[in-house]
Amino acid sequence: MKVDGLKKLVNGKNVLIALSGGSDSSVVAYLLKGTGAKLKGVYIRGIDRPDDEAYVKKYFGNEDWIELEIADATKEFLKALKGKTAMREKRLAMRGVYKEVLEKKTKEFGADFIAQGTLYTDVRESDTVMRPARA
Repeated sequence: MKVDGLKKLVNGKNVLIALSGGSDSSVVAYLLKGTGAKLKGVYIRGIDRPDDEAYVKKYFGNEDWIELEIADATKEFLKALKGKTAMREKRLAMRGVYKEVLEKKTKEFGADFIAQGTLYTDVRESDTVMRPARA
């Protein structure tokens, strides 16, 4: 079972979870809930859909098994997007800000792993693989 494998991998470790307000990242958080890891969820504000932040706060803000932080990167996103018109340019600009915020939060938390729920098409598009965090 996947949860048993997760327990073996992350038990006693710090895991930073990028929470988006969507179902993918929420499922990842709940899969990690009983693994013995210290969990911190980070919601990055700035390019959100309506109600994403409220959803994250509602379902993760008052839980004792996960610490939640809202990281406001609105200014950074707007600066990175300024002058960009092509969708690919915008996507790359947003990805850069998102990566910078997650790297900063990874170091602050001392994360051993970063967890993120994403669709396979997103992984292929960004050419990324799951790796342990580099603090």
